[in-house]
Amino acid sequence: MREAGPLLDPLNYLVRADCTTRNVERAKELAALQDDLELRIARLSEEENLEQLRPPLDGNEIMEHLGLSPGPAVGDAREYLLEQRIERGPIGKEEAYRLLDEWWRNRQLPREP
Repeated sequence: MREAGPLLDPLNYLVRADCTTRNVERAKELAALQDDLELRIARLSEEENLEQLRPPLDGNEIMEHLGLSPGPAVGDAREYLLEQRIERGPIGKEEAYRLLDEWWRNRQLPREP
């Protein structure tokens, strides 16, 4: 959403145009999902300046908390926290650390093939 910038509306139109199906129920489901997304975007746009939206923790706080050095994992963690911020609204530091710990645990679990 933030990265699309001025292309967000045209991209939403494209998604609607690209959802082609002869299944009437499936078409209704897809339209409802897109409606919901567009309403959430509008709500966020009204509530906050999306371009200034930041995750609740900065890179230094993430590195210190997880014992990491600068690297891709820190960026991944910041992106995850930003997504949570966008989805949930304002998040306090304590909740952000809890979410970060959960994300880190899930990331460390071995993946099944």
